[in-house]
Amino acid sequence: MIEKKILDAIEDFREDITDDIIELSSIHPLSPDVGGDGEWEKGEWIKEKLKDLGADDIIELNAPDLEVSSGYRPNIIGTFKGKNKNRKIWLLTHLDVEPVGDLSLWDGDPFDPYISEGRVFGRGTEDNNQDITAALYAVKALKEFKVEIPYDINLVFLSDEESGSKKGMRYILNNYPNLFSADDYYIVPDGGTPDGLKIEIAEKGVIWFKFHIKGKATHSSTPHLGKNTLKVCAKLIQELRELEKTFPFQDSIFDPPYSTFEPTLKEKNIPNVNMIPGNDVFYMDIRVLPEYSNKEIEEEVKRISKKVEEDEGVKIFVSKVLEIRTERKTPENSKIVKNLKQSIKTVLKKEPKVTGIGVATLASFLRNIGLNVAVWRKINKTAHKPNEYCVINNAIIDAQVFALTFIKE
Repeated sequence: MIEKKILDAIEDFREDITDDIIELSSIHPLSPDVGGDGEWEKGEWIKEKLKDLGADDIIELNAPDLEVSSGYRPNIIGTFKGKNKNRKIWLLTHLDVEPVGDLSLWDGDPFDPYISEGRVFGRGTEDNNQDITAALYAVKALKEFKVEIPYDINLVFLSDEESGSKKGMRYILNNYPNLFSADDYYIVPDGGTPDGLKIEIAEKGVIWFKFHIKGKATHSSTPHLGKNTLKVCAKLIQELRELEKTFPFQDSIFDPPYSTFEPTLKEKNIPNVNMIPGNDVFYMDIRVLPEYSNKEIEEEVKRISKKVEEDEGVKIFVSKVLEIRTERKTPENSKIVKNLKQSIKTVLKKEPKVTGIGVATLASFLRNIGLNVAVWRKINKTAHKPNEYCVINNAIIDAQVFALTFIKE
């Protein structure tokens, strides 16, 4: 049976898969937004792998960027031709990784990956090197057995996902609006769960607000001469809790099932305890269910801020730091979800379920232009953390699921 041969072949690639994850994770593909020099080196590695696999076409849709030494941020598509030229299956991964953060929290050099207990440790191992590698070896298994591919397979490797996708997915959608078709199938290996049994079909929208409050500084012994902006911060944060009541809708496929409105970062205001601040900045991270628009959330945030501004006699400036819209779900009965479910069940011997997540992935961009996308992978959820790792078995399973999905009509 060809399916068993494919699964066995990918298992036999275990050592090569491990070596490639290690090699990939030794590269530093950081955005210039966080002090890096971009993804050029990783893009070159990818292109060589695609050539070795015998890709029928390698397309580069590079985004200009004078902040990196290469002058551009790579976006690469490797195409493997199938019998039906009118439909494609796309698998989209990203090249960049998160900054390493506090090095003292790592047990070793984040970019000198090592193996321990069946895991590869290092920055980017799980996000997204596990699935970059899995995608490549899924295709390698199909080519080894000369399996007839129903549709063109397009493996996509994008820059800048961790910093908002302005040089990756956003750049492509703005400059190549006809690249993706509603007739095609789409998989994004992001999100994910340790059991590998949840297919994400919906995401919450994301808005990061910055609140800049300007009052009047004074000595703490004469508070009547100033306007204490820290007090206003506290009041505004409490007033913004009304958002939870204004937007109460719940959807059980999400965890938590409701929209969330969380104050997070607070910037430093004054150097000494005996000063009353006249300038404060804090931020809020909002995750919005698809049933609500980002616009109606923004209008309510600004209304609440304006009321506090008038009540307290200060100035409050509200701005958006980040915004990712989400306007629709992928239907559970869509072909890509059904095919992926069958593949997961074959590999894991259990019935998968659909779910929603609060984390934005590349899928949100595609859903917003009317495309049906399934988000799936099997992970231990170590991405963005110190001592990030990927389980080698998870990479094997991901490759097996991708390969079986690639050959379904």
